[in-house]
Amino acid sequence: MSKKTIVLSVFMVLVILSTGYYVLLPDKVRIDFQNTRNLYSVFENGNWELAATEYVYLFDGTSKMRAKNRSNYQIIQGDNLYIHKIANYKEGIIVEETLVFDTSSGDVKSFPKERTVLCHNCEGKIIQFELRDILYNGETKSITSPFSFGHKMKLEWQEGAYRQKVYQQKVASDKIILRYRPVESIETYRVRLFDPDTLTLHLPAANYFNDTQLQHSLFFNCSANFNVTQIDLYMTNSTNESFGLIDSVFFNINVTNSVANFTLLLHTGDYTWNCKAQNVTNTSVITWGTNRTFKLNATGFNFTFGTGITSLGYPVNYSILNWSAIINSTVILSGNYTWNFTELNISHFNLTDYLFIVTNTGYYNVSVYLNKSEDKPWYDWICNSLNITVNRVNLFNLTRGQKGFINCTLDLFNISQTYVNWTKTIDNASFNFSHSFTK
Repeated sequence: MSKKTIVLSVFMVLVILSTGYYVLLPDKVRIDFQNTRNLYSVFENGNWELAATEYVYLFDGTSKMRAKNRSNYQIIQGDNLYIHKIANYKEGIIVEETLVFDTSSGDVKSFPKERTVLCHNCEGKIIQFELRDILYNGETKSITSPFSFGHKMKLEWQEGAYRQKVYQQKVASDKIILRYRPVESIETYRVRLFDPDTLTLHLPAANYFNDTQLQHSLFFNCSANFNVTQIDLYMTNSTNESFGLIDSVFFNINVTNSVANFTLLLHTGDYTWNCKAQNVTNTSVITWGTNRTFKLNATGFNFTFGTGITSLGYPVNYSILNWSAIINSTVILSGNYTWNFTELNISHFNLTDYLFIVTNTGYYNVSVYLNKSEDKPWYDWICNSLNITVNRVNLFNLTRGQKGFINCTLDLFNISQTYVNWTKTIDNASFNFSHSFTK
């Protein structure tokens, strides 16, 4: 099969085949033109889905008339692409169909921007516009222009039709029929099928990322450009599973350009979200946006004292080590932090082991390190059986949700130096520990 591709603009491509031709439009819409029909398709779930097959018929009473011959061709003039289709019948009857596309437009609602059907010498006949292969879940009923149905399609037509009806059929495909009775030698009909309904996700932006806090108050915003009765927010859990309905916003049926806002308090994790717009008066009109993902991955720790410990101090009043700076905040975010200690009259008395519980409340694996700001010649700090030096010492690694324990003891090995240097409480020496978290 021969194939010729003509790029008309960044928005539109014309593909000519040996058996016909088609155009590719914005928002992944395709229209195939054949002698007897036009096929409208949309790209959904990785496949081209047929949204409607469009026919123009001519009746003489109850008998369908057959064309003697048919032809079609394309003309490109400036920014416009013209599709002409001509059917010749007996008695000099001609049905001429013209579709006009503005190749410079990026708005799929303007494709085609105009469709006219001229019926020459059709007085006393019946011209019928018929859409087959549509997705429609409602009942058979009369309809008015414009009318929306599945795959985000919309049909609009001029006044004067004596029959305008959608059919829910149990065996054959559902269909729409519009019928007119021409009374003049030349009658013009404007009937346009297009893909108008769009649902846009605005916030959070695609691939949104935040690592500044453990809990996020996240704002979601999406909008629809057609009549809807509700917009639903769908999202996964923090492990990017269990995609489901989260919340809904409801609208009056006469409201267009509907905007839905949602605010959620979320924890660290990977998420996928989307919005769905629908019109409950016509259940076939359901429009989804394009899935977006976002990541909340602040690495955090929760520091608490071990069981039974409410403060950190030595057994005697004049030997107190102040570690209160560690627990001023119950949640510490990722980054580099200093634990400030103030030594008050360190003595030779036996010291209690002090236990801290460290919990990784973040999303990623982390490592916990300790180091001294400087060495002293009369004592060492021993934590988790490791001598803490001025260089970083890795105490342990924590996976998501895992707890670790820090057990520290002051080891005095030059008591005389301690008494010589620290005989008064006002002669305080200070040092600090630092911990840093790596993702």
